[in-house]
Parts: sequence; structure tokens; C-alpha cells
Amino acid sequence: MKMLVAYVFFSLLCISTNALAQSSVPTVDNLDGHEFVYPGARVHYVDSTIVNERYELRVALPGNYEQNPDADFPVIYVLDGQWDFTVAADIKGKLVYDGMIPPVIVVAITWAGEGVNYDLKRQRDFLPVQHEQIPGSGGAANFLAALEQEIIPFTEMLYRANGERTLMGSSFGGVFTTYAMLAKPGLFNGYVAMAAPYDVASDYFQTRIAELAGTRELNNTRLYLGVGSYDLNRTQVVEMAMQLRWAHLKGLHAKKQVLPGLGHAGATPVGYTHGYQYVFKRPKLKLPMAVLEQYVGSYQIAPEYPNIDISAGLFKLQLTQQGETIDFYAQSETEFYALGIDIQLKFVAGENGAMTMLITQSGNTFPFVRL
Repeated sequence: MKMLVAYVFFSLLCISTNALAQSSVPTVDNLDGHEFVYPGARVHYVDSTIVNERYELRVALPGNYEQNPDADFPVIYVLDGQWDFTVAADIKGKLVYDGMIPPVIVVAITWAGEGVNYDLKRQRDFLPVQHEQIPGSGGAANFLAALEQEIIPFTEMLYRANGERTLMGSSFGGVFTTYAMLAKPGLFNGYVAMAAPYDVASDYFQTRIAELAGTRELNNTRLYLGVGSYDLNRTQVVEMAMQLRWAHLKGLHAKKQVLPGLGHAGATPVGYTHGYQYVFKRPKLKLPMAVLEQYVGSYQIAPEYPNIDISAGLFKLQLTQQGETIDFYAQSETEFYALGIDIQLKFVAGENGAMTMLITQSGNTFPFVRL
């Protein structure tokens, strides 16, 4: 019996082998695969004379960049581009699709070359003071100068930037992000600092925050501080948020979030998602009902298409078409936006009570006239 089983097994093995030999077997090249390149990404190099370092910039442009040659865009500068470029670029694309943020340019900064020791580079460039237990630390002032005088001008020379800038970083990058906000107010409009171990420069932060206390140096600045609930840096991030609040930094809008169920690295994509939305958070104006009611009515783009009905609610407009209703919130007296979908409304009044509603979706604008 054992011989019979062995014979049957051997016969099946031979049949299978012959079948494979006769089939289309992938070549070794196909099995090895090919290096994946992020779609649409561009790479540039900046030779910094301030730091004596070559930096690599990885750039992701808005999807409509080439189609809108007259448009300019905010720029998000992301630290640790060797790790976080694809994360930041992917999140940007998804949030733009949902209408949660405007189209933006992402510029991720890293160090050029082969075999880079990222730990040493980060310690040098991201930490504002020398720390006896962290070799090479304390060069953040030089890196900030390189950002201001070399990297940002290079970027804004090449690409159509509108002057609105955000800086994002995690861990030591989060330390630098907060340092940049305090050391050079106004260089960026928004900051997203994740999982930062502020104890590496606690004396600096306490002193600098005390110097800025009660001033308007950070007016119109937005800061998002995030950390995972399992991160050992959690207490340091919470304490930094408290220090900033107690300093009464006039005009600084800050938000702190402890993200449940996440650790040090895993909190980064979630925190960046929240950070993007906080930095680009639009106002929800509480317009009087009399202002909202002037837009109420039925609108048409052409007789063959369904009409759109606009009604007024509490501090919002409601758009209804074929039984589906979407809420729109005011960012000005004539401009409204939806949450979770990339649609904006703008109303243009004409003579004798005429009203045109411009609906913009994914960069395309369609005029609807009130009947």
C-alpha cells in the first residue's frame, strides 16, 4: 500500500511539473519586480551653505496644478521626507478629494546621498540645544536658517506658492516644528507637531515661551499637537500644550489631541490627518437668517437637468437635488462649503433680484440661475 501511495504521489508530482513547464512561467525579472516611484512626484536638491549639507526635496503637486496655470497654492513642508513623504502626500490627496482642505503642494525634506545616518542628521538639525546624551545635537538654528533662506526660496521660485506655509514633523521633527514656531514667528502660518519629546530642550522651551508670553508674535498662527495614548512622550506633549495656554500667546490657535490606541510612530498618519484639517480649518460663520434667506429658491443650469433647491437652516444652507440633501456652511456672506465632499457654493446677485449660484466641484465651476 505504501508503495502504491508513493507511486501515485510521484505520478501527480510529475504531471504537475510537466504542466508548469508547459505553462507561461514568469521570468526572473518579473519575479524580482521593479522599484515603485510615487506617481507624479518630483525630486530636487538644495545645497545648503548654511548647514554644509545637500538636502533632497520630494514634491507632490496638486492634481489640478498643470490644468490651472494661473492658480497658486499653499505649501506644506514635511520633515523626515525619507519616511513621511508618501504618508503626507497620500493624506493630502484624500483630504482634498473630500473637500476638507484646499489643493496644496507637499514638499518633504530629507538628506541626500547613499547610506545616510538619519539618526545623526536628525539630532543635528532638529534639536535646538546641545544635549550631553545626544551626539551632534544643537544645530536647529542653522537648519531653520537654511529653511528660511535656501529651501523655501528655492521651492517658491520653482512652484506657484501663495505664501501660505505649514510645517509638519514627528518625534524630533515635532520638537523642531515647535521650535521653529517660537524662534521665528510668522515664517509659517500653520504647524503640526507629533509625538515630540520636549524634554530634550525643556529649558529652551520654558524660556522662549516666557519671552513671548502675552505678546501677539504668534497672531493668526495655528498649531496642532498630537500624540498616541501609548506613546511615552504623551506627558511631555500634554505639558507643552498647557505651557502654551498659560502663556496667553495672543492670536495663537492651538489644539492638543491624545490619539487613543496608538503608539509613537503609528500616531503619525492619524495625527497628520487631524493636523491638516486643523491648520486649514475654515470658519463657520453664524450668518443671520435674513442673509441666508436671500439665497433660497430653485436653481437651474439647463432645462434637461434636474433643478437644485436651496433652503435656509440654522446658520447654514441646505442644497437638495433629487431627494439628496447636503449642508453648506458659510465662510463669507456669499461663499459656502460642505464637509466631506469637495463642493463649494458662491452666490452672485444681479439686477432686479436675479441670483446666480456658482457650484465648484473638483476645480470645475458650473453656473446655476435662480428661477
